[in-house]
Amino acid sequence: MMKKADAGAAANESAAAPAADLATTANFTQASEQPTGVNFEISIPYTILSNNRPQVVDIQTGEVPATYRYTATPKVDQDAFLIATLSGWEKLNLLTGDARTYFEGTYVGESRVDLKQAGDTLTVGLGRDKKIIIKREKTQDFSSRKGLSSSIRDSYTYKITVRNTKSEVVNLTLFDQIPVSTDNRIEVELNDSAGAERNNETGRLTWNLSLKPGENRELVFRYTIKYPKGKQLVNAE
Repeated sequence: MMKKADAGAAANESAAAPAADLATTANFTQASEQPTGVNFEISIPYTILSNNRPQVVDIQTGEVPATYRYTATPKVDQDAFLIATLSGWEKLNLLTGDARTYFEGTYVGESRVDLKQAGDTLTVGLGRDKKIIIKREKTQDFSSRKGLSSSIRDSYTYKITVRNTKSEVVNLTLFDQIPVSTDNRIEVELNDSAGAERNNETGRLTWNLSLKPGENRELVFRYTIKYPKGKQLVNAE
C-alpha cells in the first residue's frame, strides 16, 4: 500500500499526512548544510509569545514516498503496530532527536529519530491498530518417556489467530520464536512451521501475511525439545 508521507521538520516533528497548502514560516526558510549540522534561516519576523510555554515554528515542510506495513509479535504484545518506511528522507535535512508523529492528522505519539541507524530508508512507528485482532494461545503440551530411554521429549503447540476487521487489505509481518539450544545434549525440532520462515540462529519465525477485509487466519506451529532425564529446562516456551 503506497501513500505519501509528510515530514515536517519543525522541532524534528515528523508526519505521515500531506503537507498543508498554507503560507507559513516554512515558505520563508532557507536551509544550508554545515560541517556539523544544518542552519535554518527564516527571512520574515516571527512573534514568540512571552507565556512561558514552548513554541513550535514550522521551518520546513516536505513530502517523501512511504510504504506502510503492520507488524506484530503476539508472544510479547498481541496488538498490531503500523510502520511507515520512508525513502528519500535525506533531502529533508532531518536531525537526530525526539520526534512527534502524526498520522492522517492525528497525533500518535513520540519516538526517537536516530539517523545514525538509518540506511536507504527511515522507519517511523505510527502506533497500534485495534482493528487487527490477534490472539496467541497454547493448545497442547505433551511429555513422553519411552521405556528405559535416558531422554525426555516435550512437545509444544501454539495457535495464532489473526482477524482483519478493517475495510481494506492489510499487509502484516508476524513474528514468533522457538527456543534455540546452546547445549548439544538438548535438541529442538520444529515439527510444523505453519509456513513461517525460520532463522536457525535466533529461532525467530516470520510470516508475511496479506489479509483481505474481514479475513480470519489461523497459524498453528509445533516444536519438540529432547533433553536428558534430570535436566532442568529454562525458557522452553
